[in-house]
Amino acid sequence: MRGLIGLVFLLAMPAPAARAQDPAPPALMAMIDKAVARADKPQLLIDVLLLALETAPDGAGALIDHAVAAAPAREVAILRAVNKSMPKVAGTAVLDDGATPAARLAALRARPRHGFFSAKGWDGEVALGGSYLTGNTEEQAVSLSIALDREGGAWEHHFGTTVDYSRNADTATKERLLTDYQIKWFFSERAYAFGQADFEYDRFSEFDWRIAEAGGLGYRVWEATGFSWDLEGGPGSRQTKLAADGTDIEFIGVLGSNVKWKINSLLRLTNTSSLFVGEDRTTLSNDAAVTASLGKTWSARLSFYVRHDTAVPVGQSKTDTASRLSVVYGF
Repeated sequence: MRGLIGLVFLLAMPAPAARAQDPAPPALMAMIDKAVARADKPQLLIDVLLLALETAPDGAGALIDHAVAAAPAREVAILRAVNKSMPKVAGTAVLDDGATPAARLAALRARPRHGFFSAKGWDGEVALGGSYLTGNTEEQAVSLSIALDREGGAWEHHFGTTVDYSRNADTATKERLLTDYQIKWFFSERAYAFGQADFEYDRFSEFDWRIAEAGGLGYRVWEATGFSWDLEGGPGSRQTKLAADGTDIEFIGVLGSNVKWKINSLLRLTNTSSLFVGEDRTTLSNDAAVTASLGKTWSARLSFYVRHDTAVPVGQSKTDTASRLSVVYGF
């Protein structure tokens, strides 16, 4: 009878809550950070993490969380490696959201991926402000920019357009429009193929308009917490409507660099560079911007754009710049 009462008492007791994860040794987290910094050896992060898990199994959840936070784009690869090499840890370690690594991996695999034509996953922004322009014209102008981006999954898209406009005595003194679209298809964790199209209209430059199309291969050469750097290149063509000599068509080689750095929760930096090398002229452009958050949807941005052409008509400036200060609304 006493045994029966004891059994009922045990069954009635609530199950013990899952034990919170133990903290990870700082030395092991430092090793993970160093492995992430070695972008030239992506497998090093996996090897170091697995070694750290063997060294401190009680802090497995914290170690895996730290590795994912340091290299968020590699979350699936990290969880897959733990699940394959250390299934016991994958099934018992507790991550910061309360899930096990195995459960987190299953949830990520079940998550719908955005296809090429999917309308989901887009982010956008509108920026309005003032700009100071130098080069073929030296003006203060109104600046308006619109950008749409979709990241995540195998396909990534970027669309952007910027307008600078000013008038003096009822006469336009500056009209410039820059529009670009790029698509990326990641066929591995870091490597991708890309296609892009650029349109440029500048009423007061050496050309009326210019269109360039290109495609090629790119690689994410550096990735760390809040930081990424992509390099890409390939062949293309460019059509230029010259102000005086008709339309010029040439084959070009294109090189590009794209840096994104989230400095902290309030500041982020971006820098986009492109080099168009043609038979008759070479064009180099760079757009750098620092954005400061002003709240959930509003931010302030300071940017500097420069474009240099090696061959321009006599009397025209080879270099144009635009310094902009804008208020940005994100959606």
